[in-house]
Amino acid sequence: AVASVACLDRGLAAPGRVALVSGPELMRHSLATAIAAKELAQRIDPERGCEIFMAGLLHDLGYLLLQRLAPGRRDPALLRLHGECAAQAFAEWNLPARLVAATRHHHDPVGAGAGDSWTAIVAAAESLAWQAGAGLAIEAELALSADAAAVAWPLPGLDPDDPGVRGIVQRLPEALAAVSGSLGA
Repeated sequence: AVASVACLDRGLAAPGRVALVSGPELMRHSLATAIAAKELAQRIDPERGCEIFMAGLLHDLGYLLLQRLAPGRRDPALLRLHGECAAQAFAEWNLPARLVAATRHHHDPVGAGAGDSWTAIVAAAESLAWQAGAGLAIEAELALSADAAAVAWPLPGLDPDDPGVRGIVQRLPEALAAVSGSLGA
């Protein structure tokens, strides 16, 4: 999965076509969401931090799949299905059901059902990534940005005004620089 993110710039657009998102933009957003998800998981489900990191890392891979399945299409209705597209692939690849659900519902955590902490964490982590300046232009264009994550905040330990949560946003740029540097990006 990390290799997939590190190679996104090679797979986003076929020659002569414009990518839905740039490789560096998607890598930065995916890494920011993954780092924030792992930090949030430390407060809610510490034993699952690495798996929740992976859910954060993979949550928007549907854009890459859509670029390959429907090259050059920027239809908003289609692009809003990026979570579903990735979730279908992840289910086919027998990835964990909680990762599939988190990917499918990261813009609508209520749709995952009560008690799905992975989806709520990924949705909240994506919100923190946006707040740290690591959003995706395509999601702003589609009005999919951080608004959906608000429902995740009632979970214990995830008060958005908590200094620990605010600290995640403040630490993300430095953490992104360190990880990106180690990936050679």
